Amino acid sequence: MRILAATLFLALAAFAARAAAEEDEPAPKVKISDWLFERQRKDISGATGLVRATMKLRNISPDRIEDLSARIVFYEGLGAKLRETPAFRLAEIKPGEAQPLVIQDVFVPVFGSYELYLDYRCGKEKLSHRYQGSSPVTPPSLMTKRLLPLTAQVVVLGQEIIYDQRTRAANLAVRLKNLGELDAGGVTLHMNFYDDKSKPIGKPLSGVIEAGAAGKPGVVKGGEDRIVRLTLQGLPSYSGFDIRVTFSEPPAWERLSGSDFQNKPEVEVAHLRFSSPEAGTGKMHVEAKVRNGLAEAVSGTVITFIFYEEKEETVKDEMRREFKEKRISAFKREPVEVPGRLDAGVVKDISFDVTGVAQFASFSYEVAYQAAETEKTPTTPQADDAGEVVVENASAKKNGNVVVIKADVINRRRTAAKDVNVVFELRRKNAEGVEETVHTVKHVIEGLTNPGETKSVEMTVENPPAFTSYFYSVSYSEGGPAAPAAPLPPPAGR
Repeated sequence: MRILAATLFLALAAFAARAAAEEDEPAPKVKISDWLFERQRKDISGATGLVRATMKLRNISPDRIEDLSARIVFYEGLGAKLRETPAFRLAEIKPGEAQPLVIQDVFVPVFGSYELYLDYRCGKEKLSHRYQGSSPVTPPSLMTKRLLPLTAQVVVLGQEIIYDQRTRAANLAVRLKNLGELDAGGVTLHMNFYDDKSKPIGKPLSGVIEAGAAGKPGVVKGGEDRIVRLTLQGLPSYSGFDIRVTFSEPPAWERLSGSDFQNKPEVEVAHLRFSSPEAGTGKMHVEAKVRNGLAEAVSGTVITFIFYEEKEETVKDEMRREFKEKRISAFKREPVEVPGRLDAGVVKDISFDVTGVAQFASFSYEVAYQAAETEKTPTTPQADDAGEVVVENASAKKNGNVVVIKADVINRRRTAAKDVNVVFELRRKNAEGVEETVHTVKHVIEGLTNPGETKSVEMTVENPPAFTSYFYSVSYSEGGPAAPAAPLPPPAGR
């Protein structure tokens, strides 16, 4: 039985990859970790405005990364460009390897945000990516040309503060952008203060933002770019600060409704609609469409929906810093049968009810199916001339989750054949229309098969892959003359 696993995890990286692909913007082949951003008034040479960013870049692709170039552009709090660092380079990062990188510059004026640019070669591709950030401890976010589909993702693009040492009050402007298509709710700003040694001081501040274009407090609409202005009182005497933003997404059953077919040569699911969970039972009604993108009809199709929950765990990076990380694990599987035959190119509607998944965070699905017609004429007719061991009356029939293969093996030689080996290859056409073997099964008829003798063979394949035809072959060893007949018993009484 053919199995297809289609994963729809709602991780930010997955959405970024999908949005990038839609714009011919490949997903990054590097992962940024151990991010640290430092600013000093002077370095040992006396140069002022020293800024240093340290990080690790891990190659997450199967190809080598070469000629990597990294630079940072600094901006005023609300977006005006201030300065750009020189390019810093790494000659090579091997697959799976992580290498440290340091970017630094002097005479950098006070800035509110920055952008990290990475350019490199990976295999035959030349890639460029832009990351935006404002926090000294949180890695910058990947920026794509399109809004991230089916999610909300609010980031801080910059901030500007005017601080009065005498009154210890400040006017703060924070520029926010929702990189996702969906509205974000509960948008809250968190502000931390640091001394000249980057140690936290004072009491952190936090608060839900005021109403904007959405007309509701704490809401930033999908794609919205806005400036939030705040007046702060009683601030500590600080050397630096950072601002983080937290927010809540719409529930999974709301944000996951939709999606289109990818038009791949597979059986695929799209256009899902999740109803809101019923109070008390948590039951949801799910509707979807199933498309057969194969070149042949299928039957016995089963879509297994897998629901995942999301938990937040405290983990430590390589520098022993603690941070929260979301972990996803499966907690329910729901099989749904697609009735009848699904012809090539046909789209069918399916629907089902599911309980106990009201709080699911994401889902994936697996597709299992069988070719609708498994009994086919062999692709290559077998030799049927006298003097060979031949196969006749061959068949391959599906019985539930098992394919039963039967055949008669006839020895048309003048001598016996020894240990006849019968091989069946189940075949199907690939995306290019070329037949390929998807499963092989063998049966050996041990001992001698005499001239003119017919022996029947039967083989079974459990959970077979989808196939549209089969090919068989026989091989054997020379058995010599026919086996002699058994001697008659002596007459009774002698």
